[in-house]
Amino acid sequence: MAGRDPLALRICLLLVRLSSVVVPRGGRREWRAEWEAEFRHHHATLRARGTPDWSTSMDLIRRAAGALPDAAWIRRQFTLDAEVVHDARHGLRMLWTSPRFSIPTISILAIGIGSTLALATLLDTLLFRPLPYADSDRVVTLWQRTAEGARDDVAPANFLDWRERSQSFESLAAVIPYSYDFTGDGEPEVFFGAQVTENFFETLGTRPLVGRSFLPEEHRPGARPVVVITQGLWQRRFGSDPAIVNRAITLDDRLYTVVGVLGADFRPQLLPRPGEMAVWTPKVILEHEKRTRASAWWNVVGRLKPGVSVAQAQLELDSISAALAREYPRTNEHLGVSMITLREHLMGDVRLPLFIMLGAAVLVLLIGCANVANLLLARGVERAREFAIRNALGAGRARLIRQLIVESLLMSSVAAAIGLGLAYWAIGAIVSLAPSGVLRLHDAMIDGRMLAFTVALAVCTAIGFGLIPAFQFSRTDRHVLRVRHSAPTRRFRRLLVSAEVALAVVLLTGAGLLIRSFERLLAVDPGFSPRNTVALQVFAHDRNGTPDRARAFFQATLDRIRALPGVEAAGAVSAMPFANANINIKSDLDIVGRPTKPQERRSVYLTIATSGYFRALTIPVREGRSLDDRDAEWSPRVAVISEALRRREWPNESPLGRHVRFVWQGQQIEAEVVGVVSQIRHERLDSAARAEVFVPFRQLPFASMTYVVKGKGDSAALIDAARRAVWSVDPLQTFYETGELEEMIAASLSRQRFSVTLLTALAAVALTLCAVGIYGVIAFATAQRTREIGVRIALGADQGAIRGMILREGGVMVGAGLAFGLMGSLAGTRYLRQLLFEVRAFDPLTLALVSCLLGAVALFACYVPARRATRIDPVMALRSE
Repeated sequence: MAGRDPLALRICLLLVRLSSVVVPRGGRREWRAEWEAEFRHHHATLRARGTPDWSTSMDLIRRAAGALPDAAWIRRQFTLDAEVVHDARHGLRMLWTSPRFSIPTISILAIGIGSTLALATLLDTLLFRPLPYADSDRVVTLWQRTAEGARDDVAPANFLDWRERSQSFESLAAVIPYSYDFTGDGEPEVFFGAQVTENFFETLGTRPLVGRSFLPEEHRPGARPVVVITQGLWQRRFGSDPAIVNRAITLDDRLYTVVGVLGADFRPQLLPRPGEMAVWTPKVILEHEKRTRASAWWNVVGRLKPGVSVAQAQLELDSISAALAREYPRTNEHLGVSMITLREHLMGDVRLPLFIMLGAAVLVLLIGCANVANLLLARGVERAREFAIRNALGAGRARLIRQLIVESLLMSSVAAAIGLGLAYWAIGAIVSLAPSGVLRLHDAMIDGRMLAFTVALAVCTAIGFGLIPAFQFSRTDRHVLRVRHSAPTRRFRRLLVSAEVALAVVLLTGAGLLIRSFERLLAVDPGFSPRNTVALQVFAHDRNGTPDRARAFFQATLDRIRALPGVEAAGAVSAMPFANANINIKSDLDIVGRPTKPQERRSVYLTIATSGYFRALTIPVREGRSLDDRDAEWSPRVAVISEALRRREWPNESPLGRHVRFVWQGQQIEAEVVGVVSQIRHERLDSAARAEVFVPFRQLPFASMTYVVKGKGDSAALIDAARRAVWSVDPLQTFYETGELEEMIAASLSRQRFSVTLLTALAAVALTLCAVGIYGVIAFATAQRTREIGVRIALGADQGAIRGMILREGGVMVGAGLAFGLMGSLAGTRYLRQLLFEVRAFDPLTLALVSCLLGAVALFACYVPARRATRIDPVMALRSE
C-alpha cells in the first residue's frame, strides 16, 4: 500500500516517523497516526480538486515541515505539565503541614485582594458598565453656573433660550420636580415624580416597557391629562395589572390616563428626592415661565448631534450665555452654563472618594505583599536544607524558582477565592454607606470581567510577593547543604518593613485628615437646635389655593399640633433647612433710601415662616425680635433678616427700622426690618450661611410649607401624632417628607461619613499588617541571634542592654519608614483637598499624631520579642548550636 503512494506523500510520512521520536513514548503512536491520517486526507482532497502534482507535492512538504516543531512542543508541554503538577502537589502539602505559616499568609492576601476587588467593582459599575439608554455617550446634563463656579438648577426662560438658539443638540428637554396626591384605594399617598417637556424620553434614549411616551399635543394647554408610571409603582400599587394602559387614576383630585410604564432600569437621577420617582407627566409651559429667569428649579438634559463633541457644544453654550447676559443683565450677568455627561452626573459625589479608596486598597495589598514576602524569606531560611538537597540531586535554579513560584500561585489562588467572598460582603457594606443619590452603586456585581480581574490580580500578587524570595533562595551551593542567610537578605527584609511603615503612614495620614475634617464639620453650628425636633412637609395648594384658605388650613392644623401632649413648640416654614425638597425662593433686594445701580443689585432668599417657627427650632435672636402673633394680615408688613444678610448690607450699623423691598409673585413688597436672627445653614454644614429674609406667613400666605414640631418622647410617635392632627383637618392631605431633623442633618453628611469610614477601615488594616510585619522581622531576627544573645547574657549583659539592642534594630526600620512615609504623605494628601473641611492637606498635628501612633505600635511590636530575648537561658542557647 505504501509503495503505491506518491513520492511526495512517502517523503512526508517519513518525516513524521522521524519526528515522532521526539514525542514522549506514551503518546507517540497516537501522534504519528494523527499526522499520517491528516496527510492522506489532504492529499486525497487536493487530487479530487484537480490540483497539479507539483503544487500538491509542495503543499504536502510545507505541511510536513511543521511536524518536528509540533513534536518538540508536545514533549516540552508533557514534561512541563508533569513537573508543574508535581510542584503543585508539593506546594499543597507544604501549606497543609504548616498552618501557622499558611493561615496568616493567606488571610493577609485575602484582605488585600478582597478590598481591591470590591472597590474596583464599584468603580467599574460607575465608569464602564453600559448605561440603559441608547447612545448614552451623547447624553449630557446642563446646569446654570453661578459667579462662584457652583452648579445650579436652570431658570425656565433660560432653558427655552438654550433650546431655541443651540445647534449642537438633537434635542433639549427639561424635567421639573413635582409630586401628586394619590387618592385611590387605601390611604392617601404622595407619588413623587416630575413634569417633563417635549421629547424628554427620546432625548434620554429610553422607551416605556409597556405603552408609549407622551405625544407633542399632550404638552399643549387644555390637553387630556396623561401620566407615565414606573414599573415599581405599577407592581406595588396596581398589582402589575396588564390593563394598566388607558386606565384612569386620581392624582391631585384630577383623572389622569396611564399611557405607559417605564422599565425598572429607568433611573436617571436628575432629581434627587426621597422615595421613588414614580409618576411622570407632560409639562405645559406657562406664560410667566417664559419670562422667569431669577428663580431656577428646572433640570435639563440634552442629546448631542452625531459628531458634535462636548467641548464644541460647551463653546456654543458659552456664546449663548454671553448673549443672554447682555440682553438680561439683571438676572444673567454672572451666569454661565455647565455641561457634564450623563455618566459623570450619575456618579454623584462618590467618584473621587472611590478612586482614593481604591488607591488605599492597593496600598493595603502592597503592604500585604511585603508582609508575605517577609514571611517567605523567613520560611526560606527554615527550608535551607530542603533547597540544598534538591540542588545537590540535580535540580537547577530555574527548577527551584518554578517550584517557589507555583507555591506562591497556590497561596494567591486560595487567597483570591476567599477574597471573592470578602469582596461580595464588602460591596454590600460599602453600598449601604454610600450617599443615597448614587443609585447605580446598587447595580454593582462581580461579573465575568471582574472574575478575570481577580485572576489577573492573583497572578500579579503571587509574582509580587513570591519572585524575590524565589530568586533569593534558589541561589544554593551544590557542595554545602545549606543556604546562606546573607547580610543582603537581612537588609532586604528590613527594607520591606520600612516600606510597610511608609505605606501605613500615608494611609493613616489620609484617614487622620478625614477624621479631623469630619470632627470640624460636626462642630459647625447650623444656627438652630435640631434636638427632639421633627419636620413634616406638605404641599397643600390643591385644596387651599387662595390666601384665605391657606391661612385657615395652617392655622387650624398648627393649633391642633400644639395641643398634642408633649409638644413644646410648633411652626411652619417654606424653606426647611436640610430638607430634600427645599423651597428656595430668590428675589432682588432693594434697601429703601439707599440708591442702587442696576449692576449692584443683590439677591436674597425669601422665606415664609409662621410665628412659632423660630421657637420650634430654637433659633437665637441676635437683635430686635422674631416673628410673632402681632404680625397679622392687617398689620404693617415686617421682616426678620439673617445675620449673614445683616453683615452684608449693614456691617457697621443696626438694620432695625430700615425698610427693604423685594419681589413676591411678581409684586413689589416693602417691609420693615424688626429683627435679626442667627445665620442658618440650609443645605449642608459645610455650606455658607445665606442672606435670608423671613416674612410672616399671615401677611404672605404660602401653601407649600413644612411643619416643625419640637416635643418630648419618641420622635416616630410625635410624627404619627402630627400626621393625625393634620388629617383631622383634611383627611386627604398627604405628606411629601417626614423625619427627625437630627437624621436629616446626618443624611447631609453621608458623603463625608462614607469617605471617613472606608479610609479609616483600610488604615486600621494597614496598621495591623504593619505591626505584624515589624513583629515578624524582629522575632525572626532575635531567633537567629539566640546564640549571640546567650553569650552576651553569659558574659554579664543585663536585660536592659539586650532589650535596647533589639529595640534599636526595630527603631531604625521604623524611623526610616516614618521618614519616607511622611514625605509620601505630603505628596499624596493633596488629592484629599476636595474632601477636607477647615483642615489643610499638610496638617502638622495629624502628622504628629500618626507618627506617635505608629511609633507606639512599632515599639510594642518590637518589645514583645525583645522581652522574650531577655529570658533566654545561656546554657540552652549554647547547647542548641
